[in-house]
Amino acid sequence: MVAFADFYRQYYPQVRGLAAGLARDPEAAEDLVSEVFVRILEKVRAREWSAGKDVRTQIQRMTHNTYYQNHRRDGRVQLVPDLPDGESVLEGIGAVLEREDRLDCVERAFLTLSQRYRTALWLKYVAGWSNEEVGNQLSVATGTAAVVAFRARERFQQEYRRLLAVTPDLVASGRN
Repeated sequence: MVAFADFYRQYYPQVRGLAAGLARDPEAAEDLVSEVFVRILEKVRAREWSAGKDVRTQIQRMTHNTYYQNHRRDGRVQLVPDLPDGESVLEGIGAVLEREDRLDCVERAFLTLSQRYRTALWLKYVAGWSNEEVGNQLSVATGTAAVVAFRARERFQQEYRRLLAVTPDLVASGRN
């Protein structure tokens, strides 16, 4: 159990960074972190954890999979947040739908990137890895990793803006 405690301390920042980027809510992110480490412990006990593989990659994959499994399960019920005084239900629902449209644009823009750009963008700006760590993951020099991450971010921003411009509800609201 001591070894798992050390493992937890070492990889908590990475899992927390990934969870914060996915969940967008500090409490949901902490729940996701807990669930990921419980799943890792279950895999270790069942001797299904592959110690020979890149641990960071395994953790990243497990965090994403756990989030998306929970998101699919929880996504069936959409709760409308409490509305500020004076705001109508329709305005509140409109705000929720607009946020969902924006998230859809983020996802679609991300998926237009090449696998290399997606990996660099995610590791650098969501997981918070250094250029050296990103370079090691991509098997390139540190400077090259910085350039790839920068270009990935630029390409993502261009595609996101393009998608916002063609999303009728966001254009009509004047909030793009």
